[in-house]
Amino acid sequence: MGYDVNDFQDKLEKELENYVGGPLPDDDEFGRDNYDGDGLYDNYDYDDDESGDKKNRIKTIIISAVLVLTVVLVGIYGGFTYYYHNRFYKGTVINNTDCGRLTVSQAEEKIRKNVENYELKLKFRGGEKKDIRSSDIDLEYIPDDSLTNLRKSQSPFLWPKGIFGGSKKYNFKANITYDENKLDQIVSYIPQLQDENMQGPEDAKVEFLDNKFQVTEEVRGNKLDKGKALGFIKKAIDSGQKNLSLEKAGAYEEPKVLSDDKNLQTQAAQLNELTASSITYQLPQGDQVLDGNTLRQWLFVDDNGNYSKDDDVWNQHIREYVQNLAESVDTYDVDTKFQATGLGEITVKGKFGFQINQEAEAAQLLDELSNHTVTTRKPAFSQEAPTYENNGFGNSYVEIDLSRQHVWVYKDGALAVDTGCVSGKMTSDRWTPPGIFHLTFKKSPSVLRGAKRADGTYEYESPVTYWMPFNGGIGLHDATWRTSGQFGTNIYKNRGSHGCINLPLSKAKAIYEIIDESMPIICYYSETYNVAPAEKKADETKEAPTASPDEEKKQDSDTTKEKDKTKEEKKKDTPAPTKTPPAPTKVPTPAPTDPPVTETPTPTDPPAPTNTPEEPSPDQPTENE
Repeated sequence: MGYDVNDFQDKLEKELENYVGGPLPDDDEFGRDNYDGDGLYDNYDYDDDESGDKKNRIKTIIISAVLVLTVVLVGIYGGFTYYYHNRFYKGTVINNTDCGRLTVSQAEEKIRKNVENYELKLKFRGGEKKDIRSSDIDLEYIPDDSLTNLRKSQSPFLWPKGIFGGSKKYNFKANITYDENKLDQIVSYIPQLQDENMQGPEDAKVEFLDNKFQVTEEVRGNKLDKGKALGFIKKAIDSGQKNLSLEKAGAYEEPKVLSDDKNLQTQAAQLNELTASSITYQLPQGDQVLDGNTLRQWLFVDDNGNYSKDDDVWNQHIREYVQNLAESVDTYDVDTKFQATGLGEITVKGKFGFQINQEAEAAQLLDELSNHTVTTRKPAFSQEAPTYENNGFGNSYVEIDLSRQHVWVYKDGALAVDTGCVSGKMTSDRWTPPGIFHLTFKKSPSVLRGAKRADGTYEYESPVTYWMPFNGGIGLHDATWRTSGQFGTNIYKNRGSHGCINLPLSKAKAIYEIIDESMPIICYYSETYNVAPAEKKADETKEAPTASPDEEKKQDSDTTKEKDKTKEEKKKDTPAPTKTPPAPTKVPTPAPTDPPVTETPTPTDPPAPTNTPEEPSPDQPTENE
């Protein structure tokens, strides 16, 4: 039931005209200009003798009008009260369905149809969408007393609340049902909820970029809180909501610190002032940079995130940094990695490689940091290998495996010489110690002499064509007294040399032509070994100390004079040819079964005894080869 206000106004005017017996004055002749403020129009043209009666008539008209209006309003209110006795207030929304002015049965039918056609549109960050339809989850509306009770709670006498109080939403979960397992399964397979497709948020932070500290933007990412997302979806379905933005709902994990954070801006400014240096260390294993990323960790940070420098703490960090740098770089006289031929990586040790002078480096670093220096340099070394390549060994070196009794010589990364050898006998007075060495010098030809007698002669003189000492009296040389079948075998264990590396003549020549002082000589045992005690024999000939190059020249000169007696001796003293040196046709008397070495080695590991002959004298038994 409704009421037309315009119709009511027309009827009221007609009643008043009938009452006054004529038409009512219009706005122009009964306007505001004739109004005296007390509800009367004093300037209206009344006759003086009739003015009192007319005023009374007007008052009566107004009172009557008010009474009529009251009756009309009461009628209207009564009509709407009756109208809403079984209907919902205007603006009543139930489960996202407008049920205003509907009866309970009409509302239930409308809700049922909306549920049947229900579709929830999910919106993800980045504009991606996903629809969940009622048929996917067996969504249905089951009428119960919810709507009836809601209708009863809306008193028909308070129906103006629906008109003047705005709309009011009422949501009831009890009358909407769906298969939660199906919903959980659908949600679990949504691509945007898969771990591999989600990127977590990252807070804005201070980072060292382009040689200075800057505040980098936060990363919002697209990582959803799965529990929250499912909760918001269920809540939307229960209420009949048709569109759900998971971002607006707050289902995404968000960064906690944003780039406009004042503390971050302050930190960046402080760090740029305190850590302006950048030192790029050129190391064997590659460059290492010391810059603000590390220096910031040496600073003190208060509770407000402000940075400051404590000199004692700063200096301690410098010492620790240099110590750690040395531990990563130093290879001098410590176990060092080496790529052994046919074996792969092993460890070797010797007086070779790199060693940082920690005191000098710490002092230099402190000065550079104080002056905000930006530079690229090597550390302050106390020992330095000739190259950074191959852990300091470079690509030209001599490799001797004393277990496999083999020598490899590499030149510019290519294998140049590959040969078997015979090293020292495995007794403490004759074994070949492992280590890393350099060539002392090389000479061709040379004479290895025994101890000098009182009369000026030597116990023995044994010429070799190629002599290459590298560890005191230990060196590489040709050993023509050995058969080819002895090289590269286990003969060294019981019939080895007195420490030198015996080689076939042609191989000694090839090595002699390649080797120089810059090439490291790496000696190692690739297998477990035992060194037996020295053999003490009364008739054992003592080895003479190695002569210096100048002394050797004088000795060679003396020997030459003695050998000038025969043409054969002259030929033996002639320098070796450039290509293939001739093997001696006659061994000088006394001819040893194994030519003697000059001086006992001074090995880096277990010391070898002094004055031990490299090779036996002629009267020694053959087992001492």
